[in-house]
Order: sequence, then C-alpha cells, then structure tokens
Amino acid sequence: MGPKILGEKETKERILNRAFAMAGIVGYNEVKRIFAKYEALHKNCGNASERENIGTLLAVELHKAFNVQGELVVNGKLILPADKDFVPVEEDKNKIIPV
Repeated sequence: MGPKILGEKETKERILNRAFAMAGIVGYNEVKRIFAKYEALHKNCGNASERENIGTLLAVELHKAFNVQGELVVNGKLILPADKDFVPVEEDKNKIIPV
C-alpha cells in the first residue's frame, strides 16, 4: 500500500503551515495570494485539460516560491529539472520568495 493521498483542503493547510513556519506571516500571506490567483483561474475554466495545466502552473509557482532546488515532477512528468547551479543564501535559505 502506497502513501496516503491527502485531500485538497488538507494539502493547502499543510502548505500554508509550512510557509508560516519558514517565513512567518509574510510567507503565509504570499502562499495565500498564490492559491487565490490559481483558484480564480480554475473556477472560470471548464476545459479539463486547461484545469490540469492550471494546477501544474500552481505547482511551479509554489516550487519557486519555496525556493526548491530539486526537480518538480507532476503526474509522472518532469516539469522543472533540478537547479544544478543553486546556491542557497545563508540568511534567506528558509524564506518564501515572492514570484
């Protein structure tokens, strides 16, 4: 049996909690802004393929906001390769970066 797949509400809650832990209220608010942006796009879209693409764009924006250096794979497809030139800035390595 594989890992438990979380629902949308629990996933968002965990991501928001992680943002708060990393960057306080600024990080929390930045992630809330990102979620709101993509929820508005998703709400006004009826095409299943476009809805999937919107979800992928959300994942990319969160990946960048959390300053992740590893690859991003969505539905088994490589979306962003690992950043081989990534050099963390010591004082900001846990900071959420507005994109």
